[in-house]
Amino acid sequence: MIQKNPVNNGKSNAIRQFSLILHVLLWEYSGRKIYFCIYFRKKNMMDVNLMNLKIAVDFDGTIVEHKYPEIGEVRLFAFETLKALQKKGFSLILWTFRTGTELEEAVEFCRQHDVEFYAVNKNYPEEEFDETVSRKIDADIYIDDKNLGGFPGWSKVWEILVPDEMELKNKMFKKSGKNRFLAGLFGRRGKSMVITLFLLAGLMGVPFVSVGCREQGKTDKSEKKILTEGKEIPIFRPKKKIKFIRPKEVFTFQIGHPVVFELMAGDSLDRPDSVVIYTDDNRLGSYRNYHVTGTWNTKDANVGIHVLRAVAYDGKRSRRKNIHITLTSDFIPLQFSYRVVKIYPHDRNAYTQGLVYDDGYIFESTGLRGESSLRKWDPETGKVIESLNLPPDLFGEGICILGDQIYQLTWTSRVGFVYDKNTFTLKNRLHYATQGWGLTTDGKNLIMSDGTNNLYFLEPKYFTVIRKIEVYDDRGPVNQLNELEYIDSTVYANVYQTDDIVRIDPVCGKVLARINMKGILPRREYRSDTDVLNGIAWDRTGNRIFVTGKKWPKMFEVRFVPVH
Repeated sequence: MIQKNPVNNGKSNAIRQFSLILHVLLWEYSGRKIYFCIYFRKKNMMDVNLMNLKIAVDFDGTIVEHKYPEIGEVRLFAFETLKALQKKGFSLILWTFRTGTELEEAVEFCRQHDVEFYAVNKNYPEEEFDETVSRKIDADIYIDDKNLGGFPGWSKVWEILVPDEMELKNKMFKKSGKNRFLAGLFGRRGKSMVITLFLLAGLMGVPFVSVGCREQGKTDKSEKKILTEGKEIPIFRPKKKIKFIRPKEVFTFQIGHPVVFELMAGDSLDRPDSVVIYTDDNRLGSYRNYHVTGTWNTKDANVGIHVLRAVAYDGKRSRRKNIHITLTSDFIPLQFSYRVVKIYPHDRNAYTQGLVYDDGYIFESTGLRGESSLRKWDPETGKVIESLNLPPDLFGEGICILGDQIYQLTWTSRVGFVYDKNTFTLKNRLHYATQGWGLTTDGKNLIMSDGTNNLYFLEPKYFTVIRKIEVYDDRGPVNQLNELEYIDSTVYANVYQTDDIVRIDPVCGKVLARINMKGILPRREYRSDTDVLNGIAWDRTGNRIFVTGKKWPKMFEVRFVPVH
């Protein structure tokens, strides 16, 4: 069954979906009569943001047939559907009771079928992994054969969650006749069962009751009724949609500015029981009127895009409406320039993507397909001490060192590598759901950029996202964050295609300072393939900062100087 998590209330971008609810009610027969009541209910899926929607997928019995501890045969359309969901931007989480080697076998089996999971057996991303409870997990949607109602089949999952992919198939489906309709709806076995059920019922002279159908000639919606145990019960009439009067969608405010909201959730003849307002997943207030006004105090909010959500409750039913509010930083970044302390040699054929200083040596990741490498060299002489070339189809990106391990990203392949720091021996492969750009560490977790204004905090064992921050200054998002370095509890980032380095608060995402590095490499040092500034390294012991660029002949030790 596809089961929606009642805790998560969704994010953005409305998706309308049809959810099939099949009721076969077997009444105790009297006078050889058994009544079957079958109907379909149309439901509106809550507003969701595809990039943030989390889908937990069971393995045994759902992706494959249940043959634990062995891996059973793949269920029909399982990986085709998962790859389509992955392509659409859904965050897939493997949700299974498997642990240890058995879990690794399941992950590798899915990887061989081109399906990568954003997290495995982990509460993503709000809580830390609990090794004692493998299925403790927080997601928006669960796909599991053990849920109430059973598993509807992957074709139905595809139809519900990827409706645009099904449009063409639906057109063909309508032309294919009743037999193929039943097969598509209930699966091959279900089709045979339903046909047999109706044939038996026909032989027994069973009357079928049509539920929810309007009597011929009736046009007044108020006359719509269903027949249940001889009683006529009116069908629930849809309530009016919630409409925000202010603010309008995608408004931008500065943190500290009060956001005044006003909305209509009905009228004097159509009053909801209550209206609850949320900011993201935080309850802001509850109201007993259909005309709601209020204020959101943004003083303690984080920068970035927030969801302002109204939920109107009518008995056990609810309606909801989301709008998006962007909050920019209330801090004007300090302005810095630089002073060159010392110049070091640098391989001008190295397309620098990552730079780290450790124990007297520079560790560097270089990019470009066919030229990507990991190398260790002496900053005083430029001599390469150790080097490892990546496969020619990979584009090397950021690196960092945590403990005795080197972590290296690749650009669009969504795969990273873990090496022994001393021998460059490959110890592990890691996978992630975005592009890989810059990488650094705060000493506990890894911090990754993906070319947007997002920074991801990852636990180093499985590369699972612990949290994410959006980076904003007082004017808006700071995009194309590239190479990263963690210095004195703040994150320094090259802004790609510029001469700027920004200093970021890793807690809230505000830009604290902007450093202009323009002119550090003299124009006379340029040649045709010389590219942009990229690469920041920090000598913690000596409190030295080094910078360089893509195919630059020099690396610079610098001091950052305030601009007055």
